[in-house]
Amino acid sequence: MNTEQSSFIKSHWSNEGRFSPEQAQILRACRCHQADLLQLDPWMPYPQRSCSFAFGEQARPLPIGALFLLWEQCPVFTTSCQHCGGSAWGVYFGGLLSVGGVVAYCSSCGLKHFNSLGGFSFMANLVRPYLESTLFKIARMSYGGWCRATKAMVRI
Repeated sequence: MNTEQSSFIKSHWSNEGRFSPEQAQILRACRCHQADLLQLDPWMPYPQRSCSFAFGEQARPLPIGALFLLWEQCPVFTTSCQHCGGSAWGVYFGGLLSVGGVVAYCSSCGLKHFNSLGGFSFMANLVRPYLESTLFKIARMSYGGWCRATKAMVRI
């Protein structure tokens, strides 16, 4: 799958009715300070616990630099919030054999959204073209597991 093909993928966004004001606050700060964060450390992991992939030569958890690229280039990583109309940004992705997708949070109200797209391999093939020619290429995949990043790993 290439980036041109992925632009034709139909999104299937839904929400679970759960709100995370903390995620909304983190997303607002990331969007507001994007240039500073990229200059400070593009490898800073986004705090999440469910991404099925590790990135770069050192197989690191999902870095903020990769998310910025996906937010800007991969249409299935962003949507309008179903509750308030704000912007929702994908913060992790992955899946199992036939089920998976992108989890996003609204940067205004914090509502959790899920874009059901396809399983583990589908998600790897979807994201790979956007990251393959960057420092953030997929290094490792963890079927049924995750490459977790905790708040303690985020240093500013």
